[in-house]
Amino acid sequence: MGLRREPQLRINSQREISELQSETKQNVDSVMTVQDAIEQNVDSVMTVQDAIEQHERNEEIDILSRIR
Repeated sequence: MGLRREPQLRINSQREISELQSETKQNVDSVMTVQDAIEQNVDSVMTVQDAIEQHERNEEIDILSRIR
């Protein structure tokens, strides 16, 4: 078995370089958008978690106030 060689990318003009840079930037921007969406979802989960904890604290306060 011989080594498989990947085809070489030939860039023939400054325009092609510019197009590749633009496409790369778009891909990076898309990745950042996905990352931002994930962070927003994590923030939402944290908000739900905070609400659950607050509800539990309120229930404990209600129970304590009834005992007094």
